[in-house]
Amino acid sequence: MNINAGTRLGRYEITMHGGTPIRWSNDSSKLYYRDGDSIWVLEVGADSPSLGSRKTVFQLPGDTRGFADVFPDGAKAIVIRGGLIYSDLIVVQGLLAGH
Repeated sequence: MNINAGTRLGRYEITMHGGTPIRWSNDSSKLYYRDGDSIWVLEVGADSPSLGSRKTVFQLPGDTRGFADVFPDGAKAIVIRGGLIYSDLIVVQGLLAGH
């Protein structure tokens, strides 16, 4: 997955295996994205993304279907879990909660 940090800053590859962007934090300092069964966060400074800042913030259940979303404060994610016969809407608490 790539992000375009503007024409002045250029384009940055942030994952090797793809990924799906979910949302920017309210102050645009963090990008949340999904890669497999995890949601990651990347801190983005004024000059460029801090690639060393990538952290897994949510580990999703293996039977998660469709898209995930992160609450605006970044503390929780919401996902659909299940199959064709049943499904549940669940809220996932962040791995970094309280830190």
